[in-house]
Amino acid sequence: MRIIIENVTGWSVRYKMKGVNNMNVTKKESNVVYIYNVFQCNFYLSKGCRLLETGLHPSTKKTWYKFDYYDTQNAYDEWCKRKNELIK
Repeated sequence: MRIIIENVTGWSVRYKMKGVNNMNVTKKESNVVYIYNVFQCNFYLSKGCRLLETGLHPSTKKTWYKFDYYDTQNAYDEWCKRKNELIK
């Protein structure tokens, strides 16, 4: 899932997700993306993206991987192209 940061106002960050209406999410940090897919995380790392932090989601207990938003843009585009090629 690609998350695009549109507007940052104080603690509120507005996200746009493909196929989902815009929603406001309260975050302490902006310009970061959280990835829950370990294969996507490994792909980002292989492309030279720097992993900022890992953690466990409090309610789902799924592991998340935090990356800088701007650092992952090229890797995300390659990830999507790779994924589309696998579907064909």
